[in-house]
Amino acid sequence: MTLRFGGAVFLLYPITWLCMLLGGMALWWPPVCIFAGHLLFDNCTPRLHDSFATSGGRWADLLLYAHVPCAIVTLTILLWQSNPTTDVGGIGALLSWGLGDWVMESHRRYSLLQQVGCAAVAGLMMSTNHIVGHELVHRRAKPVAMAIGRWLLAGNGDAQFSISHVFGHHMNVGTPEDPATARRGENVYRFALRSAVGQFREALEIERRRLDRLGQGFVSHHNALLTGVLMSLFILTLGGAFFGAAGVWMLAGVMVIAKFLFEVVNYIQHYGLVRAPGKRVEPRHSWDCDHRWATLTFYNLARHAHHHAKPVLPYWQLETTEGTREGVAIRYGYIAAMLLAAIPPLWYRHTAPLLARWDAEFASEEELQLLRTGNKKRCHPSTSTGVPH
Repeated sequence: MTLRFGGAVFLLYPITWLCMLLGGMALWWPPVCIFAGHLLFDNCTPRLHDSFATSGGRWADLLLYAHVPCAIVTLTILLWQSNPTTDVGGIGALLSWGLGDWVMESHRRYSLLQQVGCAAVAGLMMSTNHIVGHELVHRRAKPVAMAIGRWLLAGNGDAQFSISHVFGHHMNVGTPEDPATARRGENVYRFALRSAVGQFREALEIERRRLDRLGQGFVSHHNALLTGVLMSLFILTLGGAFFGAAGVWMLAGVMVIAKFLFEVVNYIQHYGLVRAPGKRVEPRHSWDCDHRWATLTFYNLARHAHHHAKPVLPYWQLETTEGTREGVAIRYGYIAAMLLAAIPPLWYRHTAPLLARWDAEFASEEELQLLRTGNKKRCHPSTSTGVPH
């Protein structure tokens, strides 16, 4: 049963590699497969409430660790395509020996526009690094898992996530102190920038306080924020050393795209929900999702309410909550929500009745008061939707 979570490793990554090698119009296939596949399977198959608690273990972990070679292969193909006039490292010769002469023929036809498309496709798949890295950095008692999680995140230019998410977001979710909680009426583009900057600042402050307690200097190898930045710079430097400036900008493009896509996921997971500071985090403070394909390909990240309730649980032990079935839930699946979020007016219209129901059935009086106070400070019409006056 564990292999049901292997959609990215066994299907999406191989399709992406093939399309990156083919170039041209084939670069459209991965996003079409991913978006259309999610929309189709999430909305044409039964919802998934199955428990996987007894089916995890070694194989479930191996799926996570398989993302390391998947990421390496993806970036290697990307960097190789950054120099279409040469066969750096003999990669093309090796691939042609196994796959045929079409590999080098496609490589020589790669244009600047195709390189941009290749970086976009790679960034789309590398965004799964965030999902897997998110799972692994919660395993603080397992240094190997933590290290692999941080390297996966560093490949997306976001190793700081291991600090701000675990020690910031999980403590402050739903409150004004959390940069990773989207406010009502805030569009996804503004949120992505605010969240990225806010999380970095949050990680910096968390590390500063931690190092002060330990009596360690801020500029040292003990600083997880600085070492995380250096890990990403190492990846960029390695790409530049072997593949030149083109390799650097393509790697940087992958990092930006992958980071943005995961910020979109952050956006939809808690959009518009509030929590009184100091109060316990409850399932109603997350938008859950019980759609089949979203649950399986996102390693149960869609069961987000249970993750916030018990963040140390491995992904296969996460369950759907009663709130998912009662109304604190994402409609149509994660990918559909991400596409709606990309067009703010559609997103506001889509979420207005969901927020109105949350206000009426799930919010505490203290949270309603926080919403009323917040509405007075903002002017976007969608921010007041559903909040009793």
